Amino acid sequence: MGGLAALRLIEESPRSFDAAIATCRWKAPKNGLDSRFLLAYAAVFGWPDPWGAVNDVRAGLNFARDVNPIVPWPKPNGK
Repeated sequence: MGGLAALRLIEESPRSFDAAIATCRWKAPKNGLDSRFLLAYAAVFGWPDPWGAVNDVRAGLNFARDVNPIVPWPKPNGK
């Protein structure tokens, strides 16, 4: 229910956030990735070719090795 908590925070403090993508749902798809989330991520941040296609994520994609290093995570200073 983390997605619901995030949405509640955004509703209560809209000036604290530029945008958000809620990644949790009540019933997650079997592969753990929702195509709507993947499409929203691609629209906002772009989609690196090494990850495969948005609708066909590469088999063996490793979060720590392949995703984490290039995701634009927030910096400690808020940027």
